[in-house]
Amino acid sequence: MKQEYGVDWFIKAPLTMNYKSYTKGFSSFHFHELISLLIGYPCLTNKFTLQVIIQLQETIPIRNKIAHCKIITYHDYEKLQEVNKLVRDTIEYCDRIEPPLS
Repeated sequence: MKQEYGVDWFIKAPLTMNYKSYTKGFSSFHFHELISLLIGYPCLTNKFTLQVIIQLQETIPIRNKIAHCKIITYHDYEKLQEVNKLVRDTIEYCDRIEPPLS
């Protein structure tokens, strides 16, 4: 986001996409809001495949189970591991082709 919109991307990005301004700090975003960022901004959508985004969305019910202290199944656990690997692989790939700004 910093490369696409500049250092103050948190202000500029929503304006350029005609979205409402953010009312809370980025570190306070909920999981589903972070997934919405991936879907809402082309600079992020281009880095994550549709498969990864769909799989991230599929983890929301698992995240809710964890947040409400419900037991997750072994299948849920495997799903989290699979999606974690996909996201890490995508980030690692992006860092190789486009090193992060210092």
